[in-house]
Amino acid sequence: MLDNSKRRNDLLQTSMLSIFLSHNRKDKPFVRKLSERLQAHGIRTWVDEAEMRLGDSLLSKIETAIQECEYLGVVLSPHSVASKWVRREVNIALNEEIHGNRVKVLPLLYQPCDIPGFLADKMYADFTKDFAEGFETLLARFQSDLDQEKHKQKRAFEILRQAYQDWLSFGRQDTQLLSQDKLELMLQHLTQPEPSPDLLEYLLCSLAHLPVNNISKLGSSLDSLNHWFNETDPPQVVALFDRLLNHQNSQVRLGAITIGEKLGQTSVAKLLVNRLKDEASQEVKRASLRCLSHWGQPLPNHLAQSLLANADWLVQTYAWQSLAEKNTCLLVADGTEFAAELGQLAQNAGFRLVTFANLSSQWELDRLEPDVFPMFKLVIIVRGEHYTQQGREDFYSKLRRFVAEGGILFATSWVSYETVYHHEFAHLLPFRHVQSSFNEDIRIACQPPQNYLAQKLFTQPISYQTSVELLQP
Repeated sequence: MLDNSKRRNDLLQTSMLSIFLSHNRKDKPFVRKLSERLQAHGIRTWVDEAEMRLGDSLLSKIETAIQECEYLGVVLSPHSVASKWVRREVNIALNEEIHGNRVKVLPLLYQPCDIPGFLADKMYADFTKDFAEGFETLLARFQSDLDQEKHKQKRAFEILRQAYQDWLSFGRQDTQLLSQDKLELMLQHLTQPEPSPDLLEYLLCSLAHLPVNNISKLGSSLDSLNHWFNETDPPQVVALFDRLLNHQNSQVRLGAITIGEKLGQTSVAKLLVNRLKDEASQEVKRASLRCLSHWGQPLPNHLAQSLLANADWLVQTYAWQSLAEKNTCLLVADGTEFAAELGQLAQNAGFRLVTFANLSSQWELDRLEPDVFPMFKLVIIVRGEHYTQQGREDFYSKLRRFVAEGGILFATSWVSYETVYHHEFAHLLPFRHVQSSFNEDIRIACQPPQNYLAQKLFTQPISYQTSVELLQP
């Protein structure tokens, strides 16, 4: 018995477990005693009177604390079961538990009371007769959970090591990389032992093969990678990314950039710069420039100058930004000569022109990073009647912020029709559409004046069809 008790105490002392003690203030003496005993066993406790500071937002602080603790211990008594505040705290924790997060709700029966129905199916620690007995039950629960987690960690490491061996045996084929489900399992449970550089490379390769959106969805799970990177020699980390950034599959290169950016691995910035000139994929080139921009890493002048010759408008934008050019203009064109003439006027006025004219990829404007528009001083939008009133909400929201922050906008009147339902943006315009549509197929007839030259040039009346917009200041 003593050996088991000592083993459990040693395990708890190194576990860094934490528990939020939800209670009614009338039960405070019991809660203080419980908190002191738990802390003596190496378990961090969150008790409102100790953690709250003057000026803290109560609900926000408590919700964050519950999410950051492994357990919520609800102290049950006649006072607490009648407390709406305790019920709210328990509901937050139960919601986390239901959605698969790590918070677990532990009922702690302090005084006899009617246990709420939503806790009735949970095993509880009974402190009503003997504090020591209830405390022993609580510690046993912690030990059981830790033993289970240790087993999961060991099994995750075994799965990773076997999968890595299969990858090597089959010549590092992509088909032997980890699936997203197994990657999530690794990132969640693989804490001890830390993977070797070879296993870390395998994990990184598997992650890089995922679609970029799937990598982003992993969120805080990627924090484990940062911990392992910090325990690995920096040259080895750079070498890992170098191999991925030189991979023949552009999807892998894109994934490596996404991982590096999300983890803040600025040590790979030089690799990105060195690969930019010869990078064949425009998508990878864009991702590299976006990442370098977020890190505040300027390009060498000669490289930025060479990128200005690139056909991609976003690559040109990042190049001008790196050259610290403030007088830039974005022309969102509709492919007409009129749009080209407006662009020429902007150039004649001294603006560096970047043109977006891909009519088949207008959705791209909605997906722009928020920091792209502030790179321009002037935005010109040329729209025609082939545009609709749907699908541009994000684009015009970004434009509204651009103007609110001092940017200059020049837009054709059709923008007013396209944004008639975008009320925030509509307030920026000096006019509005009188009707909810435009007048189409209007026939206009022209009669030559009564003079010799006009009669000779135009022997017949001239008529043509057009569309008319009715505007109101």
